[in-house]
Amino acid sequence: MKKIIYLLIAFTLHLQAQTPDLEAVNIAMLSEKKCTIDTNAVASILFCKALTNFKFKENDSRFVVEHQYHYRIKIYKKEGFNWANFKKDYYIGSNLSEAESVHFFDAYTYNLENGKIVKTKLSNEGKFKQSKNTNWGEAIITMPNVKEGSIVEFKYVLKSQNLLTFPEFEIQHEIPVYYAAYHTEIPEYYIYKPILKGKIEVKVTSNLETANQSGQNQYGNTTHISFKHIVSNYEAWQVPAIVDEPFVDNLDNYKSGIKHEIERVRLPGQEIKDYSKTWDGVAKTIYEDKDFGKEIKERKYIEKNLTEIIKLDTSQIQKMHTIYKFIQKRMNWNHHYGIFSEKGVKKAFDEQTGNVAEIHFILNAMLNHAGIQSYPVLLSTKSHGVPVFPSRTVFNYVIIAAEIDGNRILLDATNPNNCPNILPIETLNWTGRLVKNDGISEEIQLIPEKLSKLQTFVIAKIENSGKVLGQTKIIRTDYQALQFRTSKKEVQPQLYLEELEKELHDIQINNYKEENLKDDLSKPVIEKFQFETQNLIEMIGNKIYINPLIFVALQGNPLKAETRKNPICFEYPLEKKAAISIEIPDGYQVESMPITKNLAIEGNLAHYQFQIQKADNIIQVSSNLQMNQCVISEIYYNDLKTFFQQVNECENQKIVLKKI
Repeated sequence: MKKIIYLLIAFTLHLQAQTPDLEAVNIAMLSEKKCTIDTNAVASILFCKALTNFKFKENDSRFVVEHQYHYRIKIYKKEGFNWANFKKDYYIGSNLSEAESVHFFDAYTYNLENGKIVKTKLSNEGKFKQSKNTNWGEAIITMPNVKEGSIVEFKYVLKSQNLLTFPEFEIQHEIPVYYAAYHTEIPEYYIYKPILKGKIEVKVTSNLETANQSGQNQYGNTTHISFKHIVSNYEAWQVPAIVDEPFVDNLDNYKSGIKHEIERVRLPGQEIKDYSKTWDGVAKTIYEDKDFGKEIKERKYIEKNLTEIIKLDTSQIQKMHTIYKFIQKRMNWNHHYGIFSEKGVKKAFDEQTGNVAEIHFILNAMLNHAGIQSYPVLLSTKSHGVPVFPSRTVFNYVIIAAEIDGNRILLDATNPNNCPNILPIETLNWTGRLVKNDGISEEIQLIPEKLSKLQTFVIAKIENSGKVLGQTKIIRTDYQALQFRTSKKEVQPQLYLEELEKELHDIQINNYKEENLKDDLSKPVIEKFQFETQNLIEMIGNKIYINPLIFVALQGNPLKAETRKNPICFEYPLEKKAAISIEIPDGYQVESMPITKNLAIEGNLAHYQFQIQKADNIIQVSSNLQMNQCVISEIYYNDLKTFFQQVNECENQKIVLKKI
C-alpha cells in the first residue's frame, strides 16, 4: 500500500511541475476573463484528471475497480453556467452484486468577492440520483453560487464490478481543456487493449511495477497481497473544443478519448480466459450468453398463435409480412435498448411489451417456425457510437434479417411506421453483425444504397393580377416516407397545414388530401392540394419576376462554415425531383429564362440537373438533385459546399415575363 501511495504522490508532483493550473485556486485564475485557447469560449476545463485502479476484495477473492475523477472548470459567461452541472451514468441492474456506485465529494465553487476568494461547498441539496431505466441510474450535481468568473471544482469516484471495459476518459469536450491526464494501474492478471480515439496528440507512458495491498478477510484478519501491475499515463495539453458542426451523425465519434477493452484474464491457479479479439469471436461470445442464444431459440410459446396467424398465407413473403405486422401490432416497445433479454421472451410476449432484443427474438422465433430463415443482427445505434474495434460492449441494438428467395430483408418491429428494409434512422450506423445459429457471423451493411425519393409536381397559373393558382402533388418513398409518417403523427392536422403554408412561402392551401399515410406502409406517402398566393411573384413596371421552381427551390447553402473538421453525414441517400409547369398570363411573353445546368462531384458523390423550356404559353421546369452517398469525407467539404452554392444560385434565378 505504501508503494501505491508513493507512486500516486510522485505522479501528482510530476504533473504539478509541468502544469501550474494544478495548484490551488488563486486570485489570478479567478480574475481571468477569457480562455487563452479560445477567446470566445463560454467556459474551459482547467484540468480533468482520472485514476483507474484495482482493489482486491479478500472476502470474495476477486478484484473490483475504482475510477476516480477530479475536474476544475472555469466559467467565463452566463452561457457557460450549464458546465457547473454534471451528470454521471452508472449501472444499477437487477443483480445487486453487479451494481455500480457513484459518490461526489470535495465539490466547491470559488468566486472573487471584494478582492478575496470565497469558497462555497456543495450541499446535499445539490446532489441527486435518479433512475434512467431498469439498468441505469444517473447521479447529478448542481454547483452552488455560480457566476461569471466562477471556478467550480469537484471529485467523484465510480466503483464498479465491471472489469470488461472502463468508462471512456474524454480528453476533448465542447469547451477547451488546458490539461487532461488519465492514470491507470492494472494488475498483471488483466490484459486490456487501450484505444485512443480522435485527432488530439496524447503523450503515453507505461511501466511494469510492483503493487502491495492489504485488507481484512472474512475472519477479521489482516492480509497482504503483492503483485505486478502496469502503470500507464495518458496526457494532453491545450486541447481545443470539439466543433459541433451540422450534418454530424454523433459528435462523440470524433471526440478524442481513451477506452479500454479486456483481451485476456490470467488469474493465478485458474485457466486463462481469452476475450474476443475478432468480430467473429465477439458474436460467438454474445450468442453463447443465456440471455441471447437460449432466448432466441425459445419457440413453444408462439406455436399456437402462429398457426392461426399465417393460415391464409401461401408464400414465404406473405408469411413474413403477416408475422411482421402481427408483432408490430401486438408488441409494445418499452424504449429500452440492448442485445440481451431482460425478462425472458415468453413473459415479454404474454405481457405484450419488451425491449428491443425481446421483440426481435419473438419475431425471429415466429419467422423460423414458419419456415423462413432469419437471423439476429447486432448493431450499434448512432448515439452509441461507431463499432470500430471488436468488443461485445459496442453493440446495443438487435434487428432481424430474413432471407427469402435469395434476398435479405432487414426488419425492425419496434415502430409501427417501420416496414421491411426501412429501419429506424438511429440504426443506420455503418455496419451490423449477422449471427447464425452456431454463432458464426458476417458483417452486413446497414446504410441503404437505394435512394429515398422526394418528388414534387406543381401545375401553376399566373393571373394578370399577380395571383398564382395551382395544384401540387408530393410523393415520398422509403425513408422520406418513414420520417413524414413519424413527424405527421406528432402534429395536429391543422397545425401541420399552417406550418406547411408558412414553409411554402405563405401560400394558402385548399382541398388537402393524403394517401397511404397509415394503410399500406410499403407504398409512397402522397400529398395533394390546391393553392393560391400573391407571394410568389414580383410585378415591377411592365414585368413579372418568378422563381422557376415556385416554392420548391433550395433556400440557401446548407454548408456555411469555411472549414470542416468532421465527415459530412446525411441520414440516407436521397433524390429530390421537381417538375413544374407554369402558365404564362395573357398579354405577357418570356423576356429571359435561366439556362439548363448540370453539376456533379467526382466519385458519383452528388449530381444535379436543371432543365427549362417553353412550349406555347407554358414554361416547363425540372430539377433533379441526387445525394448518392450519405457519409462524405471532410476532404470533399469545399467541393460539396461549392456544389450546393451552385445549386442554390441556379434554383433562385428568375424567369422574367414582359408585357406585350
